[in-house]
Amino acid sequence: MGRLGDGWGDAWGEEDGGDDGEWSWWKRSGDEENQFDFSENFFQKFPGNFPWMFPLSSRLHETFFRYNRVEGVYIGLAQVKRLYWHSKPWLVSTGSLGYGFANHTWRYSLGLYLPFYFENQILEIGGEGHSFTDSKDEWRFDRDENTWTSIIAREDFLDYFERRGYTVSASWYLRGDEGMNLRASLGYVHDTYRGMNRATNWSVFGGDKTFRVNPLINDGNLNSFVVSGGIHTLPSLTDRSRGWDAQLLFEKAGGTAKGDFEFSQLTVDIRRYQPLNEHLSLNVRARAGMSDGIVPVQRQFELGGPGTLPGYRFKEFSGSHMALFNSEFIIRSSIAGNARGWAKNVLRNTNIILFFDAGATNDIAPIVTRDVRNGSYDASFSSDMSFDTWKSDAGIALGSANGDFRIGAAWRLDRGESPNFIIRFSRPF
Repeated sequence: MGRLGDGWGDAWGEEDGGDDGEWSWWKRSGDEENQFDFSENFFQKFPGNFPWMFPLSSRLHETFFRYNRVEGVYIGLAQVKRLYWHSKPWLVSTGSLGYGFANHTWRYSLGLYLPFYFENQILEIGGEGHSFTDSKDEWRFDRDENTWTSIIAREDFLDYFERRGYTVSASWYLRGDEGMNLRASLGYVHDTYRGMNRATNWSVFGGDKTFRVNPLINDGNLNSFVVSGGIHTLPSLTDRSRGWDAQLLFEKAGGTAKGDFEFSQLTVDIRRYQPLNEHLSLNVRARAGMSDGIVPVQRQFELGGPGTLPGYRFKEFSGSHMALFNSEFIIRSSIAGNARGWAKNVLRNTNIILFFDAGATNDIAPIVTRDVRNGSYDASFSSDMSFDTWKSDAGIALGSANGDFRIGAAWRLDRGESPNFIIRFSRPF
């Protein structure tokens, strides 16, 4: 049972401190060993920790150091969003400040939140103002991994834009039994979007290769109401060995919210991490998105490349609707205990990963105009739901025992081509 506590000191957690019954978590029953009293203490101290879905917040602003093609070196400080189940403060503040040395731009945020505490629940209202370098691609490629691929290999797998504005939100959190954690929130987001240009081409290696041009977006004011929710039963966000992780976001832009864009969009992401026995695991993810109205470039869905369909070119497919399925079958390094000879030496620190992916976007033409809508999609929830062509790939990789590193190859299955080489320093999902 002690394994369930691993990793809950991550972001949004509360650090240990003070003498508020810190040592009362342990109890002795007769002559038995000390045991952790989960029922009375665990869920009060450790917080729910959810991977917020864009656009309510951005993990990019939490970094102390990052490097990318639009900012170059970025150095910053951040006090990230936390929930304090143990000490229960009446006011929670957040903030960040940083500077991009290639584009010579300061980034910042400042927020205040008022929490109300109930048994195993927190109701919280608040808001923040911000100026972010942001990206819609953080779900597909880890921000820190992207820093190192940019520095070492001149490969930047995120696309960026500037987002300045404020968010007002009300959120509810529940710490349930048996590791179930729930979140729901309603927010109003007022943002001004601006495109960003490539500002540097430096890397340690890369030869004559250049960073990709950062794609254009639809500049303007995007005001929206956002409803989001999540549930997870994971041991922690860093220990995804078993459990469910489901997230949903619905955004309604324009209308009563005003602004330059009017559309609706729904995104759903469901993941299951399933041990099959002591040595085998099966992990799956299903992700889908659909849109209605005039969808700007910064809200379009794209598939292809790391984190989506690794056997295909980076962002090879795009549209206003998207469906994606990822699966991986893992033969864990622990199986080496039952091996003999060279196999034991190879496998004892190595997972063998077999994976299969399938995905599709709807094939509609972007709007071509000279106004703010240029490049956007005129989409419909009902008429654009059909996916004529699904694309799939399969591959094999060798990974570290903790899952943070893998190297392998992925083959696209729609035609015969050489495989794409894969090296990852974080889990794809």
